[in-house]
Amino acid sequence: MRASVIEFKLFEETYCFNTNHISYVFELEDFNPTYGFHEAVKGITKYNHDVMLLIDTAKLYSDKSLNMEEGKSVIVIHDTAGMRYGMLVDEIVKLEEVETANPSVDLSTEDMIINHYKDPSDGIIINEIFPLPLLEKYNIPAMSPLQLTKRDNTQSTKSQIQTKTANYLLFQVNEKFYAVASKYIKEVLENEFHIFELEDEVKGIKGAIALREEVIQVVDLQAKKGEDLVLLEYKGAKVALEVDAVYDIEDFTISLIEYLDKEKGDIEAFYNHKGDVIAILNPHYFLQHKTLSTESNETASTSQQERKEMQEYLIFYIETKKYSIAMKAVRQVVESDAISKTQSSALGKERDIAYLTTWNKHALSILKLDNMLQVTTKKEDTQIIFIESDGCYGAFLVDEIENIVYLDTSEISQITSKEESIISGAILYEEEVIAKINEKFLVGVV
Repeated sequence: MRASVIEFKLFEETYCFNTNHISYVFELEDFNPTYGFHEAVKGITKYNHDVMLLIDTAKLYSDKSLNMEEGKSVIVIHDTAGMRYGMLVDEIVKLEEVETANPSVDLSTEDMIINHYKDPSDGIIINEIFPLPLLEKYNIPAMSPLQLTKRDNTQSTKSQIQTKTANYLLFQVNEKFYAVASKYIKEVLENEFHIFELEDEVKGIKGAIALREEVIQVVDLQAKKGEDLVLLEYKGAKVALEVDAVYDIEDFTISLIEYLDKEKGDIEAFYNHKGDVIAILNPHYFLQHKTLSTESNETASTSQQERKEMQEYLIFYIETKKYSIAMKAVRQVVESDAISKTQSSALGKERDIAYLTTWNKHALSILKLDNMLQVTTKKEDTQIIFIESDGCYGAFLVDEIENIVYLDTSEISQITSKEESIISGAILYEEEVIAKINEKFLVGVV
């Protein structure tokens, strides 16, 4: 049996966590000591928007305590309910695909170590630690991820008179307040995405983001900061609104909503909420008219059908050179500064690996594409492209994202050589030949 694990050090001994239980990893910078819990709890810290208890992994199942005066790494694990614990370790070593071993001696202690693996690189037996039973046994509390919709102290007030209400998400664009019915909200995301320019400029559309397996258009509401994205969905259609701040889901009294009599556009009603006039957006305007073009329905339908028959490619830069990769393999693009990074003493041996990270519960090595392509670059990598091919995941650094383009099959060439390589062909875009990256090769390297 094989498993994906993160190996780490405790007092020079190597252990591992199964990546199925890992949310993400980060290097500990600061924490506040706290008391009243089990002696393994060292304190509390905040990383991005998550607050969590820091737990001395060694102290949890032995008499030894980690030296907190030295740098520590944190592996954030979660239980089946998504509640999180920050597990302190001395050092993260590497990500590894391992095989179950059958040791001649019983290495189990307490009920934390549940499996024994053999590292394929050196044959050393590694114990998998599974701390959740002990955390529950010692009544160590977990903390759930903070919700974006709980950023301020705005709280709904219930009317003394019981009237029928409906839920609306309240948010701000520039100095104005807006709301949209919560039933149309798919999710609220921090705007850590790169917003691509679309091949054809469309009025009212700022661009698009690559979210998991979809390309979703972003409506241009003229937000100044654009810190959040509100993703709307109705009958399979999706669109994202870029907004400055998201507040909370509020109860609006239906009878007090002032609907507009004229034909509905982007605003369908107004509401007086605690002295502020809130414009209620019409989600159907953005969802049904998300291309906001002047084409007739027949022409638009034909255009969409033609686009389905074409292939999408993401074009990006390494230094001044352009490369491309099929959008069908792209799952997400994020700013490199917005992701947790974990260094490792083993990384120096791998010149093609920049650092480790955890993304969507997958432990991944972030590849240095410039090294792999043997391109000399002076720029600092700014984006990470996460990809998937045949159920395998990978990620790599690039200098800059340029565009998403739609190409006819006649504009895409393939390399006929049987030997797998990082370049699998080329695309022809605006009379420029751009090398095409082989996503299968990248996920095979990871």
